[in-house]
Amino acid sequence: MIRDLRRARRDEWAEVIFVGSADGEATRRFFADFAPEERCIADPEGALWQAFGLGCGGVAQLIGPAVIASALGAILKGNGIGLPSGDPLRLGGFFLVSEGRIAWARRARHAGDHPSLEELEVVARRRPAKT
Repeated sequence: MIRDLRRARRDEWAEVIFVGSADGEATRRFFADFAPEERCIADPEGALWQAFGLGCGGVAQLIGPAVIASALGAILKGNGIGLPSGDPLRLGGFFLVSEGRIAWARRARHAGDHPSLEELEVVARRRPAKT
């Protein structure tokens, strides 16, 4: 997904900020390897995760069939799967923030749940122009 979101920034339809659950050093190492030009926030205490109303996963949300299918899809796209860092129980989400408010949200139903890049682009391009 990082590779796809980098295209969004390059195509100028989104400003992307990544938030991770690992500490600052682990977050820096990860992004130095995979996306050194991207902006990221380390949130090991989960303050942003809680503020955005994200949940924790149980067994089905972390290793269930939907997660395995998502992992296989990622591998087929050429993405690797590494060891988790930070809190591996935290589920993620995608948010469109406009003028200081959440204009659109997609909270993950499982560890591999994320919208397609096409869905994100449609949502981002629909947002009202600033006046």
